[in-house]
Amino acid sequence: MQEQVTYFKPRDPECYCPRNFPVWIWGGDTWYYDFPTYCEPIIKVGQDAQRNVMHPDHRTFVHSPELLKKLAGFMDSIIPDHGPHLHIFTCQHTITPDRRSIIGPLKKHPDIIIALGNGHAFNSLLQSGEWSWSSQLTEKRVKISRNSRADPNGF
Repeated sequence: MQEQVTYFKPRDPECYCPRNFPVWIWGGDTWYYDFPTYCEPIIKVGQDAQRNVMHPDHRTFVHSPELLKKLAGFMDSIIPDHGPHLHIFTCQHTITPDRRSIIGPLKKHPDIIIALGNGHAFNSLLQSGEWSWSSQLTEKRVKISRNSRADPNGF
Protein backbone atom coordinates (compact mmCIF):
# COMPACT_ATOMS: atom_id res chain seq x y z
CA MET A 1 0.00 0.00 0.00
CA GLN A 2 1.04 3.59 -0.41
CA GLU A 3 0.42 5.56 2.75
CA GLN A 4 0.78 9.25 3.39
CA VAL A 5 1.66 11.23 6.50
CA THR A 6 1.15 14.93 7.00
CA TYR A 7 3.02 17.39 9.18
CA PHE A 8 1.00 20.29 10.57
CA LYS A 9 2.37 23.46 12.19
CA PRO A 10 0.13 24.04 15.22
CA ARG A 11 -0.66 27.60 16.22
CA ASP A 12 0.75 26.97 19.72
CA PRO A 13 3.48 24.31 19.39
CA GLU A 14 4.08 24.27 23.16
CA CYS A 15 0.67 22.63 23.62
CA TYR A 16 1.86 19.71 21.49
CA CYS A 17 5.25 19.00 23.02
CA PRO A 18 5.70 15.47 24.49
CA ARG A 19 5.11 16.55 28.10
CA ASN A 20 1.71 18.03 27.16
CA PHE A 21 0.54 15.89 24.27
CA PRO A 22 0.76 12.10 24.00
CA VAL A 23 1.11 9.89 20.97
CA TRP A 24 -2.45 8.78 20.23
CA ILE A 25 -4.41 6.46 17.97
CA TRP A 26 -8.08 7.07 17.18
CA GLY A 27 -9.94 3.85 16.36
CA GLY A 28 -13.21 3.40 14.55
CA ASP A 29 -14.22 2.88 10.95
CA THR A 30 -11.10 4.84 10.08
CA TRP A 31 -8.00 4.88 12.29
CA TYR A 32 -5.83 7.96 12.76
CA TYR A 33 -2.63 8.56 14.72
CA ASP A 34 -0.66 11.59 15.82
CA PHE A 35 2.78 12.24 17.28
CA PRO A 36 3.69 15.28 19.38
CA THR A 37 6.36 17.79 18.37
CA TYR A 38 9.94 16.49 18.44
CA CYS A 39 12.82 18.86 17.68
CA GLU A 40 10.60 20.96 15.40
CA PRO A 41 7.31 22.76 16.14
CA ILE A 42 5.27 20.40 13.95
CA ILE A 43 3.01 17.42 14.63
CA LYS A 44 2.94 14.26 12.51
CA VAL A 45 -0.52 12.91 11.64
CA GLY A 46 -1.67 10.04 9.47
CA GLN A 47 -4.49 7.70 8.67
CA ASP A 48 -3.65 4.07 9.42
CA ALA A 49 -4.15 1.49 6.68
CA GLN A 50 -5.57 3.81 4.04
CA ARG A 51 -6.05 0.84 1.71
CA ASN A 52 -4.37 2.68 -1.14
CA VAL A 53 -3.26 -0.63 -2.67
CA MET A 54 -0.54 -0.50 -5.29
CA HIS A 55 2.25 -2.65 -6.65
CA PRO A 56 5.70 -1.55 -5.41
CA ASP A 57 6.76 -0.91 -9.01
CA HIS A 58 3.98 1.69 -9.29
CA ARG A 59 4.75 3.61 -6.10
CA THR A 60 4.65 7.36 -6.52
CA PHE A 61 5.78 10.22 -4.35
CA VAL A 62 2.66 12.23 -5.18
CA HIS A 63 0.29 12.72 -2.26
CA SER A 64 -3.46 12.31 -2.54
CA PRO A 65 -5.40 15.58 -2.18
CA GLU A 66 -8.46 13.49 -1.27
CA LEU A 67 -6.65 11.82 1.66
CA LEU A 68 -5.32 15.20 2.80
CA LYS A 69 -8.84 16.67 2.76
CA LYS A 70 -10.18 13.72 4.77
CA LEU A 71 -7.33 13.96 7.30
CA ALA A 72 -7.64 17.75 7.66
CA GLY A 73 -11.40 17.40 8.20
CA PHE A 74 -10.80 14.86 10.95
CA MET A 75 -8.17 17.09 12.55
CA ASP A 76 -10.58 20.06 12.39
CA SER A 77 -13.05 18.05 14.46
CA ILE A 78 -10.64 17.07 17.26
CA ILE A 79 -7.74 19.55 17.14
CA PRO A 80 -9.09 22.70 15.51
CA ASP A 81 -5.86 24.66 16.10
CA HIS A 82 -3.68 22.10 14.27
CA GLY A 83 -2.57 24.86 11.91
CA PRO A 84 -1.64 24.55 8.25
CA HIS A 85 -0.02 21.49 6.74
CA LEU A 86 3.65 21.98 5.93
CA HIS A 87 4.80 18.66 4.50
CA ILE A 88 3.10 15.59 3.07
CA PHE A 89 5.11 12.44 2.52
CA THR A 90 4.17 9.15 0.94
CA CYS A 91 5.61 5.82 2.01
CA GLN A 92 5.19 2.15 1.30
CA HIS A 93 3.38 0.07 3.88
CA THR A 94 2.96 -3.68 4.12
CA ILE A 95 0.18 -5.30 6.08
CA THR A 96 -1.00 -8.87 6.50
CA PRO A 97 -4.71 -9.75 6.53
CA ASP A 98 -4.64 -10.38 10.30
CA ARG A 99 -2.29 -7.42 11.00
CA ARG A 100 0.28 -9.71 12.61
CA SER A 101 3.95 -9.39 11.82
CA ILE A 102 5.81 -12.17 10.09
CA ILE A 103 9.20 -12.82 11.65
CA GLY A 104 11.18 -15.81 10.49
CA PRO A 105 14.12 -17.21 8.57
CA LEU A 106 14.34 -17.32 4.81
CA LYS A 107 13.95 -20.89 3.59
CA LYS A 108 17.03 -20.76 1.33
CA HIS A 109 19.07 -18.70 3.81
CA PRO A 110 18.11 -19.79 7.36
CA ASP A 111 20.71 -17.47 8.92
CA ILE A 112 18.75 -14.48 7.61
CA ILE A 113 15.67 -13.50 9.60
CA ILE A 114 13.12 -11.11 8.11
CA ALA A 115 10.49 -9.00 9.82
CA LEU A 116 7.56 -7.60 7.86
CA GLY A 117 3.85 -7.41 7.76
CA ASN A 118 1.71 -5.21 9.91
CA GLY A 119 3.16 -1.87 9.01
CA HIS A 120 5.00 -1.83 12.30
CA ALA A 121 7.26 -4.85 11.89
CA PHE A 122 10.25 -2.67 12.75
CA ASN A 123 8.84 -2.47 16.28
CA SER A 124 9.55 -6.18 16.61
CA LEU A 125 13.13 -6.05 15.36
CA LEU A 126 14.76 -5.08 18.64
CA GLN A 127 13.00 -7.86 20.52
CA SER A 128 13.76 -10.49 17.88
CA GLY A 129 17.40 -9.38 17.84
CA GLU A 130 17.51 -9.77 21.61
CA TRP A 131 15.99 -13.26 21.31
CA SER A 132 18.57 -14.25 18.71
CA TRP A 133 21.45 -12.90 20.74
CA SER A 134 20.15 -14.49 23.95
CA SER A 135 19.68 -17.88 22.29
CA GLN A 136 23.30 -17.82 21.09
CA LEU A 137 24.52 -17.15 24.63
CA THR A 138 22.35 -19.78 26.28
CA GLU A 139 22.43 -22.35 23.44
CA LYS A 140 18.63 -22.46 23.60
CA ARG A 141 16.54 -22.29 20.46
CA VAL A 142 13.91 -19.59 20.50
CA LYS A 143 10.76 -20.24 18.46
CA ILE A 144 9.69 -16.99 16.86
CA SER A 145 7.00 -18.22 14.47
CA ARG A 146 3.27 -17.73 15.01
CA ASN A 147 0.62 -20.40 14.89
CA SER A 148 -1.49 -18.20 12.63
CA ARG A 149 0.86 -18.85 9.73
CA ALA A 150 0.56 -22.13 7.86
CA ASP A 151 4.29 -22.22 7.06
CA PRO A 152 6.35 -19.59 8.91
CA ASN A 153 9.49 -20.79 7.11
CA GLY A 154 7.96 -20.65 3.65
CA PHE A 155 9.32 -17.34 2.44
